[in-house]
Amino acid sequence: MELLTTPTKISSIAADLRNMIKKSNYRAGTRLMSTRQLAEKFSVSPKTVKCALDVLQQERLIRCEHGRGVFVEQQSASGEQEIYVFLWGMRREPCNYYEEILKIAYPPALRSGYSFTVRTVFKDSDDFTHFDQEIARIENSPRIRCVFAASTHFNTSHFEKLSQLHCPVVYFGDSKYEEAVDYPRNRIIDTSDWVQPVFSQLQQFGAKEFTLFIPDGSISFFRDATRRIVQSATRMGMGLNLYELPCSVYNETDYERITEAYARCVRKAIEAEQLDCPIVIYGAINGAFMNLPEIKERLEKPVAFIEPVFSRTNMAEFYSATFDLIAESVSNPADFHIRKVCPPVRLHDYSSGRDYVFEETNPM
Repeated sequence: MELLTTPTKISSIAADLRNMIKKSNYRAGTRLMSTRQLAEKFSVSPKTVKCALDVLQQERLIRCEHGRGVFVEQQSASGEQEIYVFLWGMRREPCNYYEEILKIAYPPALRSGYSFTVRTVFKDSDDFTHFDQEIARIENSPRIRCVFAASTHFNTSHFEKLSQLHCPVVYFGDSKYEEAVDYPRNRIIDTSDWVQPVFSQLQQFGAKEFTLFIPDGSISFFRDATRRIVQSATRMGMGLNLYELPCSVYNETDYERITEAYARCVRKAIEAEQLDCPIVIYGAINGAFMNLPEIKERLEKPVAFIEPVFSRTNMAEFYSATFDLIAESVSNPADFHIRKVCPPVRLHDYSSGRDYVFEETNPM
């Protein structure tokens, strides 16, 4: 990733003014403070303020009228809206949103009047070194009208930084950090419940027992899924062998340690003779889990090995909700909106290569 240089005083003041204009949602024609007042506010010379105002005037955010003052310009409601897609910590894997989310940026999902800049930034450290660089990149791109981002890897401090951007942010999904799950923000929530489809399919397989591999309970939405599937298994009298994969313990780039952690769980299942019944896997890093020699050997057996994933069909509701929420957020950046959508659940059986799609996903 390219390194960003420290912003100049002029660009810094321009960014602050840009943020003030857009966050405050000024009407066209609103008069701003005078150059002298702005100079006092930012503790700089009037000449520096004038240079910053020139930047905003070139962006057509303001107009400077000699002898009268500085006024907010009318923002055109027509023309393309530049949306910044911020996919932090996401990779090309069938188990996550990556491929499906990207479809919003090109036909047939793309709506006219929108243009997308897609940034896939894989976090390479726990201190989010590149996060601040990405924030600076967005702040230095005044044409961006909205940011569309995945919530998964953001905690409260990251949400707070993103809320200070000059443009609104729309999130999809929930944060894996429990303290940040209910942080107020514009968001689209996938309410698909994969528990019912999993049990429906297991019943069709005639399974009396199954083994579940799921990330550890330190992540709120995995903990909730585990609770619901344990309750359902108990209610249906179905045996459940539960193995928690410690995916959140290590940095996601540390494939060697992740692979070894996965291997330990799989070896325990083999020793307990719990790998020959149907297997359900959810939330694992596929490249690490599915390439284990023990798992590859297991796939040669004609026993179900299923994973709930996004359906690749009928995603129109999700895309429509996304565009509607972006439009609402741009027009009313001070208001928070939530859209709940329920895309169909698709279960992929690695043993047979078959897909099972469930349109109805009411919680059990």
